[in-house]
Amino acid sequence: MRRLGVPVLVGDIRLPETLEVLHVRRARSVVAAPAFTAAMAGEHVLATVAAGEQVLAVTRLRVAPGCQAEGRTVGELELAAGSRSCSSPMPRAPAGAPSRARSCAAAPSWSGSSPAASSAGSSPGPAPAPTPAANSARGHELPADRASWERLPGPISRRGGTAGVRIESSVTSVSWIPREAIDGMVRLPFELGVAHYDLPPPDHLDDLEGLLERSAVRFANELRAFIEVDDDGRVTGHGHLGRGHMGHTRMRLAGIGLTFWGVSFPDLRGEPEVGDGVVRFTQTAGGQPGMPSPRRVRRRPYLQVRGPVVWSTLALELRADQTAAFEVVGASSFPRHWIYGHDGALQAKTGLIDFDTWYRESFGEKNPWGEQESPAVVTAVETELERELSAIIIGSEPPFRRLRAGEVLVSQGDPGDELYLLFDGVLAVEQDDQQVAEVGPGAILGEMAVLEGGRRTATLRAVTRCRVAAVPGDRVDRAALAEVARGRRDGG
Repeated sequence: MRRLGVPVLVGDIRLPETLEVLHVRRARSVVAAPAFTAAMAGEHVLATVAAGEQVLAVTRLRVAPGCQAEGRTVGELELAAGSRSCSSPMPRAPAGAPSRARSCAAAPSWSGSSPAASSAGSSPGPAPAPTPAANSARGHELPADRASWERLPGPISRRGGTAGVRIESSVTSVSWIPREAIDGMVRLPFELGVAHYDLPPPDHLDDLEGLLERSAVRFANELRAFIEVDDDGRVTGHGHLGRGHMGHTRMRLAGIGLTFWGVSFPDLRGEPEVGDGVVRFTQTAGGQPGMPSPRRVRRRPYLQVRGPVVWSTLALELRADQTAAFEVVGASSFPRHWIYGHDGALQAKTGLIDFDTWYRESFGEKNPWGEQESPAVVTAVETELERELSAIIIGSEPPFRRLRAGEVLVSQGDPGDELYLLFDGVLAVEQDDQQVAEVGPGAILGEMAVLEGGRRTATLRAVTRCRVAAVPGDRVDRAALAEVARGRRDGG
């Protein structure tokens, strides 16, 4: 660590904590820069930093040396607050987190010219419907709701633009352990009630902190960002506002409640990609479960005690036309990750859990902190009715079938009276040898044969490894099945 000899001033307030440098880019530019511009974490307040004195600040933040005359950033420093004592070292990355060339995020960060304080409230727009098919997350964006925005009074650009808008949006992944997601001897504590599976998160994300506090979800990645645009449509500023949230694991042994706090790794953020009227942000968040997990692994050192690494990597694109889009760049193959848009609505989910690979291989360099990402299979969200029926089916303790990729569950024209719940994986729906759709976890399948005389109207083929629950068709209310079938015919 190195200390940077500059003070941080917020208005007339001099703040009492020491900052130390996490990562330096273009150090010569940094040393030569006479001033810096910074955003305070949790308070959208700007600070001016003059060269030549002791480092003072209130919390973690990123400082960018600004070339104000040209209205652009020439380099950047990332700083993090130390303890209350100015002589104390700043917190280091947790044990087990490999070094990483990409910058460790400090929230929030800001780049660009000085924006003025806002005077208007936000006005969120409507969220479009989710995409109808499952997709590999890499290279495919899912639609997000319109971004919140607010009018900024006065000039916000030194390039000649006039008053403009601040556009803010977010995407959040919430990760949880569904029932039957764990294989082998590791599932024994779950079967004995020592550990617990999680109930599905809500359809609308209103209280993330509450879910984490109750151990209802395992961790979350909140990518929140903003851009500032002048009236000519030019991006004049941008920054990160979100962060990762690592939860805890609760267990009960011999009547004694135990809590194991997860170990957060530093959030990873790539350089924002600034284009013509658009900025793309990325963020990786995650860490290790707090509970020790002694196990054999598939490469040296062949034995691990710390838990495997969990993570998700999200991208968020903010546009000058006040719209936004997000992408799931990658994620650990365990647990399940649900994706929520800026309005809190459930937008997408990862479609495949691979517990064994994650448990045996997700350590050391095989994660984003070790320069290795894992692409995720992302699927559209099923209907609210399907989620209700899924809970009923799982609650009946159904038998499960496993399919390999390419294997057929049912064939068009075959007789059948069973109803299926796709628990994990992606299935292709084929009619007359043509694929017409793909479905992911939570989809109710086989309802047409139950409703219309016992003949399968489509072939269901596994695109990935799949687990499917099968129940007699008369176990689910026919009116509910008819509504599911009607929604599919209507494109819902």
